[in-house]
Amino acid sequence: MGVRVSPPAPGPDCRPILRHPQPALWDPIDGASAGLGLGCHSMAWWGGVFLTAAAVLAISGVAKLGSPQATQRALRSSRLPSSRLAVSCLAVAEVALAAAAVATGSWTAATAVAVIYLAYAVFVATARYRGGPETNCGCFGKGETPPTLLHIVINLVFAAAAGLAATQPTGGLPALVARSPGQAGLLAGYAVLGGWLTYLVLDVLPSMRAVR
Repeated sequence: MGVRVSPPAPGPDCRPILRHPQPALWDPIDGASAGLGLGCHSMAWWGGVFLTAAAVLAISGVAKLGSPQATQRALRSSRLPSSRLAVSCLAVAEVALAAAAVATGSWTAATAVAVIYLAYAVFVATARYRGGPETNCGCFGKGETPPTLLHIVINLVFAAAAGLAATQPTGGLPALVARSPGQAGLLAGYAVLGGWLTYLVLDVLPSMRAVR
């Protein structure tokens, strides 16, 4: 009759290996374990870009509500509905979508953001192809927003970030505030700053050059 050997009890060197799931949109990632050599935590990069895209939508919508004339001309040149009511509806939709993206972070909101930025990329590319000395995409109301290649790229980046955000729906910024107020404040500040810089690059700086 053979001797029965019991398996050794798990000790400090026999701990099971745990596989960590892929981080969600707002979840922190250990930079050291990711090989980044960081002593702190970082977040999924598209989370900040997604909120920046929402901030730009809000800025765009508010600008259109204040001065819809340039947007009307841009829509008219593309043979799209260009009445003041149509521009106002577009502006309200942008603000509402931005609010939904920030507040809920849902699949529906993120997908809608991705779709609208893809549509804007096509619209700007069409305006760029059409050309002309007074070409203006009208994205920010009365400002001089030329349909540049950079504008197209930014729209595509925002669309991609929103598409990635749609794959991992979250509870939005309020949910992050409940879990980590510090990270929420940092991410909100990043989004506001990124949105404002995007507005400056796409609209304010071209307007200053046009005045000279």
